[in-house]
Amino acid sequence: MEFKSPQINLYVTDLARSRTFYEKLGFKLTFTAEIEGEAVHHELVLDGFKLGLASRTSANKVHGLTPGTNTGSELALWTEDGSGASIPAGERRYTSFGST
Repeated sequence: MEFKSPQINLYVTDLARSRTFYEKLGFKLTFTAEIEGEAVHHELVLDGFKLGLASRTSANKVHGLTPGTNTGSELALWTEDGSGASIPAGERRYTSFGST
């Protein structure tokens, strides 16, 4: 067996807000799963990296998972041009996108 196309999934409480946050960082939506017409999972890609976002309730309903809180993870994004990425300005900018 050969594994391919890895992605990380984050289980979130506000799927729409999370999608908007990552789209503002440059991620592009490639897939949405719905249950009864309601989005429950999105897949987004940035430079070949695939990120899945799923609602906590769908993780339980569809897969029987009971995800905990979103702690203990980090998503690092690299840039060649750090001119606008000073820590205070960067924190203000990305916090305004919805990060914590």
